[in-house]
Amino acid sequence: MDLTSSQFQEAVLQRLDAVEQTVDRMQQVLHDTHIISISAYNTAARVHNSRPTEEVRTLLPLRREQPGGALGQLPPAGVFPAMHTDFWQLTVERLDQLAAFYGQAFREADATLEQRRPAFYQFIFGMNSASGPSSMRRRQQQQ
Repeated sequence: MDLTSSQFQEAVLQRLDAVEQTVDRMQQVLHDTHIISISAYNTAARVHNSRPTEEVRTLLPLRREQPGGALGQLPPAGVFPAMHTDFWQLTVERLDQLAAFYGQAFREADATLEQRRPAFYQFIFGMNSASGPSSMRRRQQQQ
C-alpha cells in the first residue's frame, strides 16, 4: 500500500506524539524516583539525628524535598546546625535562612526563636516536639 506524502507525515507525527508521551512518562518516573530517594535519605538522617546519645553527636542536614528550589540540595555550609549542641546556638537569621531554603515556615515569621525552635526540631529530628527540645536541652545540660 502506497502512502501519500500527507499520510506519511501524519503517520510520522503520530509516532512522534507517542514517543513524546513515553518520554514524558519516563521523566515523571525519574522525578518520582528522585523524590523517593530524597525522602529516604531524609528519613535516615532524621533517625540518625534523633538517636539519644551520651556523646556529642553530629547532625545530618536534610535535603530539600519541596518544589521551589533544587530538589535534593543540601543547605549552604554553616547554616544547618552541625552538632546537637549547635541546635541551641541557632540565630533568628540562620533559622530564617533554613526556613527559606526548605520552604518551611517553622511557625509565623514574627514568632520568637524559642517559639519557632520546636517546629524546626520536629522537622530535623522527625519527632513530636513534645518529646524534643526541652528533653534534649536537659540531656545536654546534664553532660
